Parts: sequence; structure tokens; C-alpha cells
Amino acid sequence: MKLTKKQARNIVLTATGLMSRSRATPAATMRVLQSLSAIQLDPLDPFLTNAELAVAARLFGYKKGMLFDPVNNGHYFEQWFKERCLLPAESFSHYTKLEFKPGWWKSVSYLQSVSEETVDRVLQTIIDAGPLTRKELDIFGNVVPHDWSGWTGTSKAIGVALEVLWTDCRITVVGRNEKGKRLYDIPERHFDVQADDSPYAHWAIEQRIQACGLISTNAGPIWRTLRKERTSGVVDELVAQKRILKVQIEDTPGTFLTTQEILDAEPQKPDSHMRVLGPLDNALWDRKLLARVFDFDYVWEVYKPASKRLWGWYVVPLLYKGAFVGRVEMQKTKQGLTVKNLWREKKPFPEKAWERCFQRIEKSIL
Repeated sequence: MKLTKKQARNIVLTATGLMSRSRATPAATMRVLQSLSAIQLDPLDPFLTNAELAVAARLFGYKKGMLFDPVNNGHYFEQWFKERCLLPAESFSHYTKLEFKPGWWKSVSYLQSVSEETVDRVLQTIIDAGPLTRKELDIFGNVVPHDWSGWTGTSKAIGVALEVLWTDCRITVVGRNEKGKRLYDIPERHFDVQADDSPYAHWAIEQRIQACGLISTNAGPIWRTLRKERTSGVVDELVAQKRILKVQIEDTPGTFLTTQEILDAEPQKPDSHMRVLGPLDNALWDRKLLARVFDFDYVWEVYKPASKRLWGWYVVPLLYKGAFVGRVEMQKTKQGLTVKNLWREKKPFPEKAWERCFQRIEKSIL
């Protein structure tokens, strides 16, 4: 089956919920998460974090902190998906399987920088008194920080111990407290921890497709944490079972994966709202698809040296009626929200829609 570029755009935007908005409430943020299957986490927060930008782009009237409102505790958890992501609670049973862990995990030397005794003591403390924040657990001394290719890791034993326990799913993040700090607890108190019968690889590939609508079969960042699964024969098995479909896109090299349910979804008509997308929004996961189908080249330059940036440190896209019409760099200040730079694409740019968009974002952070 071959799709037109217009059909491919509609699939991505409809599947990722970027064609219309509903009213923001804490409960609505969880519905967005369930629809997307995963939202990528990143700690940088010049005005809203990536996770909050993802929700704000899909809900009208979003207020900073609403995604992590304590009323949502127990409705989500954090774990590896494409990267570290927020996932709905009902997905946890798939993470009780050993095969989900990133391949690099057990080879990381800094895991040996904390003793098994310390890890066991941290776990027992959480069992006895959880949920607890990291600060409430920070009683276990220091370790030699790990060098992540020039990035210095934590020097706190508790940080390493929590990472070991979290990746092993012996503990998980069950929510945030009133100050927005992660709460760690044993999953048995909050989630169904009985392992799902279906193979993890089957579920993970289908969820990756649900998260963004179309996935290239070629190797690339969109397959991160599923690189072995991509070439193991699982994709062909799922295609043979008609659980997923292979399609092509006009004037676009390669083959893409989707589902019949996604293809059958009625294309939504775009609303009149301009959206600021987070730099790691699900709709941006496949940058090559973005360039080919949407005619928009986007690279998040936050980790590039300043001298090698074409745009800026934290520059994010602007989406309007299904087209990427610009990019913006903004910063929260004591005076409010400041636009450091605004770039318009070589296509119609609705100034009034941009003004309303800016006002909504500013209201969300004040």
C-alpha cells in the first residue's frame, strides 16, 4: 500500500492528537498519556518541560504542574520506552519481564560503584516507609561519580541505588509530591505487577507505532531500546498476523509500519490554534519523516556547542493547521515569558494565531 504525503501527514497528526484540543484537567492529561502510550521526559525547563509541552499542545488551558498533580499519582510510572518516558499505569505489567531492559544496562560500570548492601537497605527503607522522595532517602553517603563521555554522573550513593532498583522495576516512580519531586515506591502498592502473557517485543513494537502513527523500518533513533527487536523477525511475524502493516509513502524512500486501526481512523480537521511542540514530541520522533513528509528540517540543538548551532539552545517548532510554520526560542523570566527569537518558515504565518498561542503559553506558566 502506498500513501500520499497528505495521507501520511494526517496519520501522524491524527494518531498523535495534534489536530484538535479538549479542555485541560489533571484527568485529561492522563487521557493524553494513554492515547500517546508514552511521553518522553527531559528535565530542562526554560518555560515548560518537554512532557508538559506535549500535553499543553493537546489540551486547551493547560497550567504548569497539571500533568504531575498529586491526584494523578498511581496513574502513571516512569521507565525506558524510547528514552526515559512517562507511561500509563496499565502498561506496567509489560515491564516485569527481564527482556525489556536496555542492552547497555548491565555493562555500565557505575552500577558497581554502590554495594549490594546499600541497594538492599534502600529497597527495605522504601518497602517500610514508601512512597518517598530522593531527598527523604539521601542518607547513604557518596560514590565516585561516573563519567558519561564528559557528563559527570551523580556522586550520591542513593542516586545510583535508585537507578539500579528503578531499572530492575523493583521500585518505580509512582507520582510527584506537592513540590513536583518524584515519589519512589514498590510497584506492588500501586500497579498490576503480574507479567502480561504476550511477548514484550510484540507489545513494545505495537506501542511504538501507536505513539507516533508511522515508524520507518530502517534503523534509527526511533528504534532506540528496540534495535534487536527490529531485526529479530518480530516485525515480520506481526505483519503476518496482520497486527501491523507495512506501507510506503510517495517520494519517500523506505517502508513504514502502521496499524489498520490507525489507517481506518477518520482524519481530523485541524482547529485554528497554533501549537508550540516540545523538542521531543512524539510527532517529531522520526526527523527524516518530518523532513520528507512535512518539509520541515528540525534538530534539537540543546546539546550542541554554541558555535555549531544553526538556531539556538532550546528552539521548538510551531504547528498550525497541520503545517510547521516556524520555530521559536522562549525563556521564562521574572517579568513573564520572553521571546528570544522567532523564525517564520517560507509559508503563510498567521500572526494573530501566534499572538494567541504565546498568550496561552504565558498564562500556563504564571
